[in-house]
Amino acid sequence: MIVTKTKASAYVIEAVSDITLSTTQAKLTDLPALKAAIDEARARGGLLPLDQTTASKYATRAADLLSKIAINHSPVYDVSIAQPLLLSALDDVRPEIVKDTATVLGLMDSAEIQPALLQKAIDDKTSDDLKIALYQSLATNARNFGKHLDDDQIAVLQKVVASVPNLDVRTAAGAARGALDLPADQAKKLIIDQARTSN
Repeated sequence: MIVTKTKASAYVIEAVSDITLSTTQAKLTDLPALKAAIDEARARGGLLPLDQTTASKYATRAADLLSKIAINHSPVYDVSIAQPLLLSALDDVRPEIVKDTATVLGLMDSAEIQPALLQKAIDDKTSDDLKIALYQSLATNARNFGKHLDDDQIAVLQKVVASVPNLDVRTAAGAARGALDLPADQAKKLIIDQARTSN
């Protein structure tokens, strides 16, 4: 299935005679319309619905390919088009999909990404293992693209570094905080706060 801007696309014309090719003009942010288009393409090609295991494999493969494209800064493919879907995938119930998604987002330049990674990482329902991966992706994004968190969000991150019981989570959050390259006075305050909580 190919997403086209208009029905005048050559792919739309080709799809008339090729049952293995389907097109849609649905926006990438319109998940119900995309799902409907995928279901229609599957039916048109005589394909059975995917089971969860196969769907997870395809999602993992897609995330891996997007990571490679983002790392290489390919002028041919624009990974930012996938950003709305990637941000929504942070709420997926499958931890491995969230980790893969966070990895891709860590390599993309957008002001929305760091707040989204932080929000997912501080969620009480997020497992510690997943929190570590999210903070690592936040650190990668900050190192590559600079700070995109506001003062309130930085304060939340500093609180995690200073007070979360799990040392691995604190370390990952600390790496994210360090990657933000904040002013020296904020760094000094964090070190003092950590020293107080450690004693």
